[in-house]
Amino acid sequence: MISKPNRVAPKNGRHPAAPLPAIPLPVTAGGSASLSANSSQAVVPRTTGLRVADEDEPLLSICLADSRRHYATGDELVCEYQIDAVDAADIQAVEASVLWITEGKGEEDMGVHFFERRLPSDAEDGDLRPMRRFRTRLPNSPLSYVGAILNIRWCVRLRLFLRKGRETVLEYPFTLGCVPAAALEPPQSIPLPARSG
Repeated sequence: MISKPNRVAPKNGRHPAAPLPAIPLPVTAGGSASLSANSSQAVVPRTTGLRVADEDEPLLSICLADSRRHYATGDELVCEYQIDAVDAADIQAVEASVLWITEGKGEEDMGVHFFERRLPSDAEDGDLRPMRRFRTRLPNSPLSYVGAILNIRWCVRLRLFLRKGRETVLEYPFTLGCVPAAALEPPQSIPLPARSG
């Protein structure tokens, strides 16, 4: 069951025109989304399901069924997302995906498990803003993992493509499987050979 909707006001005090899904985790102090000074791509904290709109930025939200954050292999992930505080005519496309990303030493890798791209021509009245639900059965691997040199993380990603090349991204992390985090061992001292004489 999806949580009851909440209303969330953007930083400029204006309220969105429609209610949004409940946010399972609150935005923490210093955790509101912002735009990089020399990029139009959103910098979004990975612990929230909300992209807070600035004066001219859209409001994005993601909500997982039953506010779940942990899944077993083979579980069904049910997700709802919504777009607000932007004119429908300004939206060129929206992409929703479920993916895993490796982080750490070496090159980052990414695998897409579910992907859906929608254009205005795919929606009723050409409006991509109303709440949309999708579901997918999660795979057997790779499992979420936090290691000393490598992390594997899963997330739902929402990408909004606007006119004039602008783009906004929101990620909502979750855990797949139950692999214990790697224990970091303290460095061991190497005994020096004894001095003779």
